[in-house]
Amino acid sequence: MPEIAPDFRSQPFDLLTDAALSRACALGASHADFRLERIRVGSISLRDGTLESSGDHEDLGIAVRVVHNGAWGFASGIDRTPQAAALLAEQAVATAKLSRVLSTNPVELAAEAVHRDVEWVSAYEIDPFEVAEAFEVPLSFVADSKNHRRTTRELENRTRVFFVLPFEGRNIWGATAGMLVNLAEVLGG
Repeated sequence: MPEIAPDFRSQPFDLLTDAALSRACALGASHADFRLERIRVGSISLRDGTLESSGDHEDLGIAVRVVHNGAWGFASGIDRTPQAAALLAEQAVATAKLSRVLSTNPVELAAEAVHRDVEWVSAYEIDPFEVAEAFEVPLSFVADSKNHRRTTRELENRTRVFFVLPFEGRNIWGATAGMLVNLAEVLGG
């Protein structure tokens, strides 16, 4: 399972959670939950095989979800302060109040224990028989043909030819290196 990055762990979870849930309870919510979420996205944009742009983007925000008078309410934002978390709780309760008039059946939650300090990371697994280690390589490194090494090995009395991209003491090789070299060729026109 992937690890949660130390910079993400340094967020003030307890202060934010306390502010949001305390305010939601004070406003009469029968249920409230708080989330601090980070979403990372890498992107490449091509037009007719030519690189137009590439980037690595991160969104970091908080969200409060409540049940108030039998209706769901939700609010989210990017300001990560206790005051902002409490305000989101107020907005979530206000949304629930508005939603209640549209709901025919009240929300009834099953009895469930409180799950405090739960961590969740997007589900993906690295097969240790396929991948020795996962790491990020800058697109500029991949796109530079000077970083593509053509290598040969003898296997079962045949000479095998393949690419290797050495990067910070690691070697990207095999099908992965082949795909990256092909991508670099497309990007280079």
